[in-house]
Amino acid sequence: MESATEWLPSGLQWAFGLAALLVLGGAARMAPWDRLQDSRQLHVFLGACVTVLVLWNMRAGVMPGLDFHILGVTALSLMFGPALAMIAVAVVLAGTAINGAVAWSTLGVSFWALGVVPVLTTRLLLHAAQRLLPANYFIYVFVNAFFAAGASTVLANLALAAIMLGGGVYDLAQLNYLFLPYIPMMFFGEAFLNGILLAIFVAYRPSWVESFSDAFYLYGKSPRQGPH
Repeated sequence: MESATEWLPSGLQWAFGLAALLVLGGAARMAPWDRLQDSRQLHVFLGACVTVLVLWNMRAGVMPGLDFHILGVTALSLMFGPALAMIAVAVVLAGTAINGAVAWSTLGVSFWALGVVPVLTTRLLLHAAQRLLPANYFIYVFVNAFFAAGASTVLANLALAAIMLGGGVYDLAQLNYLFLPYIPMMFFGEAFLNGILLAIFVAYRPSWVESFSDAFYLYGKSPRQGPH
């Protein structure tokens, strides 16, 4: 899914770009950089960025500027936290721009649709699940990984459609005919891939997953906490 094209008004691209820089600056200040001082964690982070970059280059075109692909941002958010996930999305977007898959001028819009929306969706659902649902492994995997990933890609695509509509690139009839009906199909692919990966990681490499705690989800020994 490509988040924007050069067809969007330049003023809109600049506005999203400046807003993206503000969010990215805040993420850089809040990010737990000390975690990446561990070479093993740094390798996991860089490997995740490369994997997501590959996924974003495996896309299915629907309309010019409206392509579908697996996001993988829910996995990034659950593994590294929201701040590092935002930075990872920025790294991936820079890689796609260097590769020529996107225009540099559209990266701000891409960052909001592909980064901010999925990260916030994932984190809000994690926050809600930790407070409202039983704390166990299956709730974490099926709600916070499977469902959150599917919901994130749906909302990201809807955000993209709204931006394209608001920017005058496509009208509602075109979107209804060629783009919006396919969004639900992306739910299951996104949910399956992110869910399987997180199920494997929390079982065999829980230290890779920032949002998972053995004490909380398996033994109930820690107090119920929200996302951090």
